[in-house]
Amino acid sequence: MFVRRNSIGMLANLILAWMCVFVLVTLFCNRWNDSYIPKDGMSQYYEDLVLNNSEEDSASDFIAKLEKQFNSFRIQKQNNKGYTPIYLKNMKMGLDLSEGREFTDEDFQKHSDVALVSENYLDDIYEQDGKKYIAINNDIYEVVGVFKMHTNAVNNNSEIFISMNAINYLNSNEEIGGRYYLDSYDKISDTDLNDYDISFNDTIFQMSLKERLELVKDTMAISYKVYIIAVCALVCNIMLMHALWLISKAKTIWIFYICGGTTKMIAHNAFEAWCKITAITGIPAIIYTIIALDCKKYLLLCGIMLMGYLAICAMSIHVYINKKIQTRGF
Repeated sequence: MFVRRNSIGMLANLILAWMCVFVLVTLFCNRWNDSYIPKDGMSQYYEDLVLNNSEEDSASDFIAKLEKQFNSFRIQKQNNKGYTPIYLKNMKMGLDLSEGREFTDEDFQKHSDVALVSENYLDDIYEQDGKKYIAINNDIYEVVGVFKMHTNAVNNNSEIFISMNAINYLNSNEEIGGRYYLDSYDKISDTDLNDYDISFNDTIFQMSLKERLELVKDTMAISYKVYIIAVCALVCNIMLMHALWLISKAKTIWIFYICGGTTKMIAHNAFEAWCKITAITGIPAIIYTIIALDCKKYLLLCGIMLMGYLAICAMSIHVYINKKIQTRGF
């Protein structure tokens, strides 16, 4: 009795509003979750360091020094040239290979010009004498493996890896100085690398809340202020729909009251009707969000948001009905 058949406009409005709220909240949660995942599948023990050294220092000498200091490690250099130089000792990268293999110790020891590329670069690969090759920074590398790319919207994963000990890379005159990620159970501070001027950045696990918010904010497609305004506007719209619906039921509430209905019973019936409306509009919105963004892990969060909303609605219904009955404000 509290739900009319001519409420299609309101239902459509609520469904659309809930969809937008869930999508926006889920997108933010995805970014927040990605901010805790190290790039390229590194472990929680990785270190983010900056090597400040002169042009006289060589990459091969630095690698040799690391070989002596660490039983197992992974080091890769960050650059903006579209590929990531990497060196491994007794470690695996853990890539999701679709063909081929990962780098081996032999690749590094023999200074082989080898590369691992994501499936996004299949069109750039060519075959010759039964082997696959790709041109990187005007040098030719043999493609020993192709991997499936897994997206991290915050800490971007690399799409091409080359051996840091490859002849082409060592002869490219690339400066040893720069930003590196070192992944090892041993800490670099516990080793003897006094010959190098090394400074450290906070890892993603050491960031403050403010720094993490800044990191996530920088990856959003729109300004965070616009994002917050949009979410607030949608929530206000949903609450407005509830308020307008409740006001439209004033006469129905009064009829129930003069027919002997108690305040508690009337509030219960009104809340039950609004729960049905919320279920009709909220559940399809949740289903759409889960399918569109493939985010089953946020199903509980969406459910909690609906429950919290209904709790607020329950209080507002109780307060409104009590006030109207006491003041006869119908």
